[in-house]
Amino acid sequence: MFIDPRSPDSPWHRVLGTQGDVARRVLDVLLTDGPTARTRLADRLGVTTSSVTKAVRTLTTEGLAEIGPAVVSGTVGRPLQPVSARADELNVIGCKVVPGWVLGCRANLMGDVLARGETRIPATTAQWIATGCLEMARRLDADRPVVGLGLGVGGTIARDRRTLVLSSALEATPGQDLVADIERELGIPVHVENDLRSLVEMEGRIGVGRHVGSFIMVTLGEGVGACIVDHGHAVTGATGEAGLSQWMTTLDEDGRLQPGGRLLNTLAILEQCAARDLPADLDALIRSAESGDPQALEVADWVVARLVPLLASLVSFTDPQLILLGGELSPLLTPVTDHLAARMAGLVAPLQRTIPIHIADWELGDWARGAAVIAVEELLRV
Repeated sequence: MFIDPRSPDSPWHRVLGTQGDVARRVLDVLLTDGPTARTRLADRLGVTTSSVTKAVRTLTTEGLAEIGPAVVSGTVGRPLQPVSARADELNVIGCKVVPGWVLGCRANLMGDVLARGETRIPATTAQWIATGCLEMARRLDADRPVVGLGLGVGGTIARDRRTLVLSSALEATPGQDLVADIERELGIPVHVENDLRSLVEMEGRIGVGRHVGSFIMVTLGEGVGACIVDHGHAVTGATGEAGLSQWMTTLDEDGRLQPGGRLLNTLAILEQCAARDLPADLDALIRSAESGDPQALEVADWVVARLVPLLASLVSFTDPQLILLGGELSPLLTPVTDHLAARMAGLVAPLQRTIPIHIADWELGDWARGAAVIAVEELLRV
C-alpha cells in the first residue's frame, strides 16, 4: 500500500507533528548506528535526554522504534535500555533505468532489500521510464506502507531531484520532470538522482563509507565516473556535472592527455583483449586475471596505468580517508590492487600513500538499492 508520508494517515506525519526534528534525527541515528541508549542519543544529537525520551515515546507509539531489555554497563549506574528502529514498518521502492529495462527493489528504512524485480521498457523516454517505474512499484507492493520511491538514471539531475538536466544515456528530453507522472499515480514522493550519486549515498549511509567522513568513489564501466564525499556531503559542483562528464584527464600510451572516458571503458578494455588474442568477454577476462593468467593481468595493468594519473589527482586534491572503486570493470583490479597502490605512491603525498583502496562487489540490483536509499534519505529530511 502506498501512503504519502505527509498525509495525516501516515505514522511518519504523526511523528513529525508531535516531536518533529528530534524524532527524525533520533530515528536516523537508530537506522545507521543500531540499538542505542537514550543518554547516548542525547549526547550524539546535542539535545537533552528529556527531549530524546519524548521523541522515543512517540516513535514507539507509532511503531517505528522499540525499547529493548535493560543492559548493565560497567559496575555502577542504572542499567541502559537500548532503543532500536523498527525498520520494516515503512518501506520504499528503488528503481534503476538501464537500456531496455527498469530494475527495482523494495527496501526497508535501513536499506535492506526485501524484494527485487525487473520490467522491460522499449525506450528510455520520460513516459516509458514512468511506465516502467509504476509497473515495478505495483509489482513490489506489499502489506507494509510504501512511503517513497527513488529513481536512479544515467545523467545529470537538477538539485530539485526531479528534473533532467543532461543525459547521453536516456532518450528523455533535458528539462523534463521525470517524476510528476509517477507521483500523481502512486501518491507518494518520488525523487530522481544520478545513478552514481545514488550508489555514493548508499555506500556513505550503509556501506564502507559510513564510518568515514570523506571518501572518493570512481566507477569504471561504459565510461569513468567519480564522486567526492567531503565531511559527509557529496560534491556536485556549480552545474551538477562534477565527476560525471567523462572528461577527467588521464594519459594514453604516448603520454598525451586524454579524457578518461575514452580510455577507461569496457569497449577499450575488450579491444586490449583482442590485441592479445584473448576472448572479447569481460567475465572471462576477470576470471582469467583472478587465476593469474599473464595476458589477462597485462590487461589489468593497462587499466591501472590509465587509472593512476586520474586517481592520484583526485587523491591529492581531496585527501580522502578511503578510495572506493566500483563498476563492471572494478573486479578486474582486485588481483592488481597492490600494483595500483604502488603506482599511486609515487604521485601522492607521503601521508596519502596509506589511504585504503576498496574494490566494491556490487551486483546489478545494487543500483536500484542505491535509489531506494535516496528515497529513505529524502524521507528523513521531511
